[in-house]
Amino acid sequence: MGQSVVATTGSPDYPAALRKVFKRHPVYLIAGERSRNAWNTPDYAWAECAGYKVIENSGHLMMLEQPTAFAEALKSCLGEEIVEDLRYEAE
Repeated sequence: MGQSVVATTGSPDYPAALRKVFKRHPVYLIAGERSRNAWNTPDYAWAECAGYKVIENSGHLMMLEQPTAFAEALKSCLGEEIVEDLRYEAE
């Protein structure tokens, strides 16, 4: 998976594609407290994102390290209904 991320984000077309996503859709950023500063996030992403959450006492694996806080961050970004639908589908 890591190689796929590097290949995608290293592509010369990636910055323009990412910019299109920000123009077309609301983008929410969720980061673990320990990994937030290592993000290579363009300045416009912070300025134009629909919202962001930093989950305390976690890193890249925030969904495992702080599952309740991660679920709350998803709820605040996506809305309660969508998160409940996802929970139902996972069972």
